[in-house]
Amino acid sequence: MRPRQPEPGASAGGAGPRGEGEGKPWDTLLEEPAAAAAVDVAGWLHVDEELYEKHMVITKKLEQHLAAKKKQAETKEKNHKATQTKKVLQQPTLNKASQTNTRPAIDMATQTNTQDDAADAADQAEPAPKKARVSNAAWLWRCQPFYLNAIVDYGRDSEGNESCLSIRDIVDGPVQEMLLAGMRFDLPWLVAECPVMKTMKRITILIGDPLNKPEKKVARVKALRQAAGDLELHGPTVTVDLAPLGDAFATFHPKLFLLTYADRIRVCISSANFTYGGWWRKNQAIYVQDFPRKQPQQGSQPPTDMEMEDELVAFLRATTKAGDWCDKIRQFDYSTAIGKIVASVPGTHAGPDLHCWGHMRMRRLLESQPDPQGLQDQAVVCQVASLGSLDEDWIEEFIGSLCVSPSHPEIAADIDWKLILPTVDEVRTHWRDGRPARRFTSRARS
Repeated sequence: MRPRQPEPGASAGGAGPRGEGEGKPWDTLLEEPAAAAAVDVAGWLHVDEELYEKHMVITKKLEQHLAAKKKQAETKEKNHKATQTKKVLQQPTLNKASQTNTRPAIDMATQTNTQDDAADAADQAEPAPKKARVSNAAWLWRCQPFYLNAIVDYGRDSEGNESCLSIRDIVDGPVQEMLLAGMRFDLPWLVAECPVMKTMKRITILIGDPLNKPEKKVARVKALRQAAGDLELHGPTVTVDLAPLGDAFATFHPKLFLLTYADRIRVCISSANFTYGGWWRKNQAIYVQDFPRKQPQQGSQPPTDMEMEDELVAFLRATTKAGDWCDKIRQFDYSTAIGKIVASVPGTHAGPDLHCWGHMRMRRLLESQPDPQGLQDQAVVCQVASLGSLDEDWIEEFIGSLCVSPSHPEIAADIDWKLILPTVDEVRTHWRDGRPARRFTSRARS
């Protein structure tokens, strides 16, 4: 499945990342605030023609720059190959006797086993080669902040991954600082996949506190801290902070990237853990968008839209101790944000916090949207990766949040609701040989 390319009349005006290399600064490319995007009932994102033309001008300039960089790289590679060929021709050759005497004796069984082990390791943790970056640096200028991830089985250069992103497409460029928040991390793999991490000044990793959790989760945090220490040998300061969970059933489950550059911040929210299997073996959804630094206010100019800024800050303050990142977040302008953040915070919420998190936050957002045509004839379709213990009351409350609108504050009794889950056979025959199939054995009430 490929993400749908936006048409000119159905594009969204979001600031996207500039590619590596030279180019005009943000404040000269985006001199005027972008028009706010409106979301219609079909999910399309619309902006005015002036904003679209502005983005297309920037896109053209960036693509010209990338074409020049590509030509320069091809010339450099050609010269390198010519130099290597010349060196090989200049090397003295050995006669057959010398070759026989100098060749080490290798047991064939040992050699075969070593090759098999190497192949297994490569299949599990091979970083994406630099030349196989799925997208060039112009991808976000296309005003399309929602993507699917690239899948290794499609072939990293194949049409099956067209318009999809790898994690290296996202974590790239002259990044100064980075924050990662998630449930699972394979830090050695992540560094191999995104070598730019070695050049960053500071990296903050947020993960759930393993207190009152199984021993294997405690071991994961210990391994993560050890890998963070290894990464610090390359230069960056790496901090692993634990998010308090409150009880044994709570989880810290975001997949959030924040990357700061000299002129912008990149916000990325995906559905993938920071592991090889999550990014290269499973279909995932990705939201990613860049935002420029704030410019000084002039005269009576109204302040920019701060909703995304406030939501990011509120989430970090509610779940972690990364207070200094709250200050960093407020240095950027999120007025061109396409989409709204709906965060989940472990715990029970009431009073003024009731509509801040989870599906109640989503309910509040949908209440402000115009009624879609034929709402009563629409079905609610949900897809989840795993099932917990879902009782009837919670499901009804959740569907009610999905169906709310200004003129339909209550859920219809006969709403058509569908839940998409993989079958047991699909799980058994997927790439991990059915190992996760046991997770789909749920209680009758689920």
